[in-house]
Amino acid sequence: MLVFRPKNRRESVKTFKKGIELLKDGHPLVIYPEGTRSMGSNMLPFKSGSLALAKKAKVPVLPVMVDGTYKIMEENQNRIKKATVYMTICEPISVET
Repeated sequence: MLVFRPKNRRESVKTFKKGIELLKDGHPLVIYPEGTRSMGSNMLPFKSGSLALAKKAKVPVLPVMVDGTYKIMEENQNRIKKATVYMTICEPISVET
């Protein structure tokens, strides 16, 4: 698994271009559109570029929702505990305009 965490604008552009190449070559990418973990059950606003890679590569987006992970640590003063986590795989979304 590759993890891209650009540190500046120039590196961000390189990472963006590499992401487009990977998508066009058929590789799946995971993007966390909120940009960070939520500390509770509320969803945070999406970052503006979260769907831009899919649009540029002309590939569909497969939304996957994960709910309950905050119960593992955040709800327990950052001590790991057992919790039920739900994953919902939604229908693909076309980003072509």
